Amino acid sequence: MGAADDPVEDRPDVAPLAAGEDDPDHQAADPGHDPAAADAAAAGAKYGARHIVLVIIPVTFCMTLVCFSIINLPAYKPSDDSSKQTTLYYTPIHETKGDGWGNLGVAVLNSLIFVSIVLGMTIVLVALYKYRCYKVIHVWLILSSFLLLFMFSFLYMLNFGIWLNVAMDYFSTLLVLLNFGVMGMLAIHWKAPLILQQMYLIIVGALMALILIQYIPPWTSWVLLAVLALYDLAAVLLPVGPLKVLVQIAQERDEPIFPALIYSSAMVFAATADGGDAADIPPHIDSPNIRSRRTASTLAAEQNDADGVEVMSNRSRLADTTDSDIEEEDRGVKLGLGDFIFYSILIGKAAISYDYTVIFSVYIAIIFGLIATVVLLAFLQRALPALPISIFFGLTFYFTTMYIVSPYVQRLSANQVFI
Repeated sequence: MGAADDPVEDRPDVAPLAAGEDDPDHQAADPGHDPAAADAAAAGAKYGARHIVLVIIPVTFCMTLVCFSIINLPAYKPSDDSSKQTTLYYTPIHETKGDGWGNLGVAVLNSLIFVSIVLGMTIVLVALYKYRCYKVIHVWLILSSFLLLFMFSFLYMLNFGIWLNVAMDYFSTLLVLLNFGVMGMLAIHWKAPLILQQMYLIIVGALMALILIQYIPPWTSWVLLAVLALYDLAAVLLPVGPLKVLVQIAQERDEPIFPALIYSSAMVFAATADGGDAADIPPHIDSPNIRSRRTASTLAAEQNDADGVEVMSNRSRLADTTDSDIEEEDRGVKLGLGDFIFYSILIGKAAISYDYTVIFSVYIAIIFGLIATVVLLAFLQRALPALPISIFFGLTFYFTTMYIVSPYVQRLSANQVFI
């Protein structure tokens, strides 16, 4: 019998639905009408957008610091004659001034040497991590951080003082450098507020980028960025890629990758409180990922929402913490420090042109690539390389703007043609 032969009015046990009212059975069968599912989807979208912003902001700060230094501090601008330029040991072949496309072969060789050294050092790091040689890794990272936070920071202070035309006495310089360096070592390798560690990681990335821009030959820089993007793609996605193996080992052990190598947008951090003991922390949240940011007294979970920031810091509320609080940190976007460095190298090379049209176009390209990577990360739920998309768009926008758009705009301006 058809539906038309069984009218709702003839069935006393079924009340007719008002106009615009949905059938409850239909709502239950259709998950699209489930308010809880809709709220969860909205919360997930909001959370993802928030963490995209939390990654864009530090990348922007790092690139801004590099651009400022390239434009205003002549010491960090590469020499015009690359044949007389001091090079690093991992780009040993000099380029010839005026050779043009003849330097392309030199750039390819230098890039292959550079990537080979990076690959070798990454394999050594993975091997040390696999066999739990944590002390060796810590010493390695501490020495690298010490060099950047003391020696390279001192050189930056000197160049910055020259730009400001400010005289600096030895005592004041030593005092500032000592406080800056020691605080940075503590923030990166021991305990500090998360925002302080993030600040120092941004500074370390900018300093490293400036050194590479200063000493890597110009043609090699462009080829190296493209080659590193391909290397990053293989190292993260291939089953035998060293970075993929490193992430897998860390996930199997439920351990964090060393904070000196990773920038995290996670909002879970430790806060110091009076009294208490580490044993008061519930066992189900006592993981290495939390211990790395835990004091001896308490654990705080900071969660951003639309109304502000809620901080749980007392032990009575800590006892009620669930696994969802730990997932908040795990869901934070983690960006390798190398990504900061090579983003900054790309925009630093654009800043050498002193053309703000080129600089802003490269910046937009990098940010667009970063957003695209985070969106893919949300869909695929796996570790993804952060360099390829941003570097591809950055190189494309640079050469297009530098050699097509910018000359065209300048020609229109010179002839007073307004479009």
